[in-house]
Amino acid sequence: MNTLDATVALTNGEPWADLGAAGRLRLGPAMVDPLVAGATIVVGVRPESLVVGAGGIGSIEATVHTIEWLGHERHVICDVADQKVVVRQPIDGAAPAIGEVVQLTTEPEHLHLFDAATTERLN
Repeated sequence: MNTLDATVALTNGEPWADLGAAGRLRLGPAMVDPLVAGATIVVGVRPESLVVGAGGIGSIEATVHTIEWLGHERHVICDVADQKVVVRQPIDGAAPAIGEVVQLTTEPEHLHLFDAATTERLN
């Protein structure tokens, strides 16, 4: 599982995982109760749940570091806010280039939230 250090941001009552200059991931309205604006959290997301996408609100910026070809799939290893993230992709379709800046997205239900201090699961 990939983990990213983030800060909780609330915009119009909706929670976001703020990764600073890298962007924000939407956490979803069901996650509001345990979260306090400004709290430091760890966001976990499985490699198969991340998608190289079009960007915009709810995406994070990543730079492709390495691509591992595994026959039936490839792992795209990216740098996000000084942290390594693995994206699992099928081999059909074009692979991003090493050094390319891409946008990563995922659905809120694929995120796992943890308290940064206690490592206790929040959702």
